[in-house]
Amino acid sequence: MFHKITKHNSGYIDTAMILAAGFGTRMGELTRNLPKPLLSLGKYTLLDILLNQLKSAGITRVIINLHYLGKQIRRHIGQHGTDGLEIIFSEEPRILGTGGGIARAEQFFPPRDVLVINSDILCDISLDSFIEFHRNRKSLATMAVWPSRDFQNYSLVKYSADKKLRGFTHKGIPEDYPGPMGIYMGFQVLSFDARRYLKEEFSSVIETFYRNAVAANKAVSVFEHPGYYTDFGTKSQYMQTLEELKEGRLDIETL
Repeated sequence: MFHKITKHNSGYIDTAMILAAGFGTRMGELTRNLPKPLLSLGKYTLLDILLNQLKSAGITRVIINLHYLGKQIRRHIGQHGTDGLEIIFSEEPRILGTGGGIARAEQFFPPRDVLVINSDILCDISLDSFIEFHRNRKSLATMAVWPSRDFQNYSLVKYSADKKLRGFTHKGIPEDYPGPMGIYMGFQVLSFDARRYLKEEFSSVIETFYRNAVAANKAVSVFEHPGYYTDFGTKSQYMQTLEELKEGRLDIETL
């Protein structure tokens, strides 16, 4: 499928989770009968690309949570295979959000750090570098952030020059924060202790874990990724990415 050279994180993290249960309502008719992770990007789906990125980083076991049109994701994995990855599905009869979804999948995690990624992100982040950064910092958790000061469209991450999480802004409300800021990319490493903040109920990992950890002055780190990044929050963002592919400005094989 892909021809990317496989890398390894020395087995430090071997388990990842893809958050794939969402409705994708902002995508309109594109996701009316298709889950967002199965949107096509050239000859691949977004899910295919994410699974390859995880495998290239030495991940061997992937948990995928399912709710909206989950049978299609199961069918896609069954038909296309996973090229050596062990795939485990975490069914959510009632959708649980990012926090609750991770908590429900805890039964499948080892009692150590795991990588968790959103299923609607396309970027060229080096997962090996991200994982190694987290390992060296010995943090409770680490989130990946794309530097930005776009107050209008995002709730931004505030952090210090030495990459410590300091808090979050509110979408649409400018804030005079002197330090660096950015958009949470949907990539995070969560320790076992970090996941203990989460409960199997509808919740956001930002609200349930990160805000509480900052309030308690816990060591949470921020990994800056200034490279290519897009999230498929809307139909227009997806169509723009298709245009980049068509014009040769984006090469899926290199992600």
